[in-house]
Amino acid sequence: MNIYELYKTNTEKEQKGLPVKFGDATVYIATSNLTGNPKMAKMQAEYIERATKRKGVESKPEELKEKMLDLYAECVVTGWENVRDENGKEIPYSKENVLKIFKDLPHFLDAIVAFSSDFTNYREKAIDDVVKN
Repeated sequence: MNIYELYKTNTEKEQKGLPVKFGDATVYIATSNLTGNPKMAKMQAEYIERATKRKGVESKPEELKEKMLDLYAECVVTGWENVRDENGKEIPYSKENVLKIFKDLPHFLDAIVAFSSDFTNYREKAIDDVVKN
């Protein structure tokens, strides 16, 4: 396998997201790698810029966690289908609903972080494998 086969990714899928099955639900996951997700890179840069302007004001761990959740809800989970609550009622996709599920189900967030941070999921061969499953 040559270096391009190892590292070349599908830019459109990195930004729009890949369909990933979670039980009966399908969640579209964009990459969290800054080189493949310019929207996330821009939001992180804006946050850092605002934080540096607040010199002498220390960020609290809870604030940092909220910002990370916001970044993933806004830039990484790009849509979903057939996501249901504990009673079987379908949950419409929205940033607010993504945030609620992240807070209710932290291991779901862990799965999103793990998938989105692995660039190999966005290689052409990997995309074929992910979409087939």
